[in-house]
Amino acid sequence: MRGLFLSLVGGLFFLFGCTSVSVEDRAVEIITAYQKARFELTREDMALENKDDIYPLIEERVKPYLTEKVFQNSFFRNRDGYYIVASAKMNHTLRIKEIRIKELVAADNNTSFSIDYTLVVEIISSDTKKVITNELPAQVTIVKEGDTWKIDRYWESIKAGDLDM
Repeated sequence: MRGLFLSLVGGLFFLFGCTSVSVEDRAVEIITAYQKARFELTREDMALENKDDIYPLIEERVKPYLTEKVFQNSFFRNRDGYYIVASAKMNHTLRIKEIRIKELVAADNNTSFSIDYTLVVEIISSDTKKVITNELPAQVTIVKEGDTWKIDRYWESIKAGDLDM
């Protein structure tokens, strides 16, 4: 009887252990969702006559992925949608192709993680005949806020021309 119980408990640990998501996998999910919210515009977005009207749309889309401090202090001040809106003005489509984690460092008893990664972005011409892929170095810090992981710091090396054809 005891052996059956131990086998059952061991099986449950194995089952839950196999289905749990690693910190790296969760980080990739958060970063990907955030970057897609920033970069990937809808047809309705692209149809806007004044592309500057895209800024508040992007800001609302990224808000769930950022801590309030970062959202207020960084996103608005830095106008982080600038390159995306500039690309939209040229009728280019941006797609997040991949997030490649380079380094993940835990801090504060695993309540915070600093992550260096490569952001792989596809730039597609308006006629869809030309596709360019750029790999951009990036970093984030994710923290636990309540029951949710959020981005508490972010940086990427995007400069003029990186998202152009």
